Amino acid sequence: SLVVHEVGHALGLNHNFRASQFRPLSQLNDRAETGRHGVSASVMDYEATNVAPSGQPQGHYWSRVPGPYDDWAIDYGYSEAMADPAAEATRLAAMLARSTEPALAFGNDGDVNADPRAGIDPRVMFFDMSSDAIGYAERRLQLIQQLEANLVQKLTRPGQSYQRISNAFGVLMTDAGRSAAVVSRYVGGVHVDRALAGQAGAGTPFTPVPAAEQRRAMGVLAKQVFAPEAMAMPADLMTHLQSQRRSFYFYGKTEDPKLHDQVWAVQKAALDHLLHPVVHKRLLDTALYGNEYSLNEMLAALTDAVFAADAKTSVNSRRQNLQQEYVKRLADLVLVKAADGGSASAMNQAAVRYELKRIAGMLQSRGNDAASIAHKEYLQFLIQQALEATRAA
Repeated sequence: SLVVHEVGHALGLNHNFRASQFRPLSQLNDRAETGRHGVSASVMDYEATNVAPSGQPQGHYWSRVPGPYDDWAIDYGYSEAMADPAAEATRLAAMLARSTEPALAFGNDGDVNADPRAGIDPRVMFFDMSSDAIGYAERRLQLIQQLEANLVQKLTRPGQSYQRISNAFGVLMTDAGRSAAVVSRYVGGVHVDRALAGQAGAGTPFTPVPAAEQRRAMGVLAKQVFAPEAMAMPADLMTHLQSQRRSFYFYGKTEDPKLHDQVWAVQKAALDHLLHPVVHKRLLDTALYGNEYSLNEMLAALTDAVFAADAKTSVNSRRQNLQQEYVKRLADLVLVKAADGGSASAMNQAAVRYELKRIAGMLQSRGNDAASIAHKEYLQFLIQQALEATRAA
C-alpha cells in the first residue's frame, strides 16, 4: 500500500481524502471487486486498514491497484493530446465534466476535517472507510474490545518479554481514538459540493449532514466511547502491559501503564470536536439552512452520555476522569471572554450554562462509596465556581 501511494506521489497525484468513501460497507471484503478497482477510489487517501469483523471473511487490507479516481487523474494528466487544439480542449472538458461521478469525488489537504477550524465535510477525513464511515468505525470499536480480551493469550511467547502485548495495545488504542474522531465529525458536519453551476450531477454547495446521521453518530459515541462499560480492559491485559527494559531508565516516566490517560486520549479525540466553539457556531449557522440537529439537542445528548447512566450511583474511575474533564471544558466555554480568539457565541454560552445547571441537578445523589461522593462534590464545586463567575461578570 505504501509503495502504491509513493508511486502516486511520483505521478503527481494529489491526496484525495474523500476516496475512502468510495465503497459501501458490504463490498469492503469482496476480494474480486477490490482486486479489480481497489478498496478505496484512490491510493492517495490515508484510510483505515480494512480489517473484517471477527468471524467474517477477510478481504484486502489495502488497495493493491489504482482506484477509479487515480485512473481518471492519470488519464487526464498523461494521455496523449490530440493534434487539433480545439478538439483537445473539447476532449479535456469532457474528462473534467466527469468530476461529479461518485467514484471521482475529491477532497485534498485543505478540505480534510481533522481540525474543527478547517474542513467541514465529514466525508473528507483521515482513517475512515466506506460510504458508511460511522458504521465502519462502530464496527472497528467493537472489534478492538474483542481483540483486547485475547491479547495476552495470543501474544505471550515463552522466553520473551511482553513488549509485543504493549505494542499491540498501543496500536488498538490509537485506532480507537481515530475511530472516535471519525464518528464525531458527522456532528455539525456539512457536505460540500464544488461542482460548477449547471454542471451535470452538481448538487447544492453546502448541505448539512442529515439530523438522523448526527444523532446516529452521537449514539455510537455514547455507547462505544463514553458509557460506563466503554473502554473497559481485561485485568490480565492491564497487568501485562510491560515494555521491554532498555538502557537504565524510562525516559522521564515510571514504567507502569498509564491506563486512564490511554482511555482519556480516545474520549478526547471526540470531545475536542464536539465541544469546539467553531463546531457549535456551525450548528447554529446551519440551522438557518436546513440543519435539524440543534446545538441544544447535541449538548443534551452529550451530557446524558457522560452522566445519565451513573448520576445516581457510584462512578467508576474512567468515568470520573471523563466527567471532570467534561465539566471543566463546559466551564471554560462559559467563562471565555468575547474578545478571545475562537470564542463561544452568546447563544453557545447560554446552551453550555444550561447544561452545567442540568449536571448540577443530576448530581444530587452522591453514590455509596467515598471516591464517588468526593468526585460528585468536586463537580458541584467546579460548576458553582463557573456559574458564580458568569453571574459576577
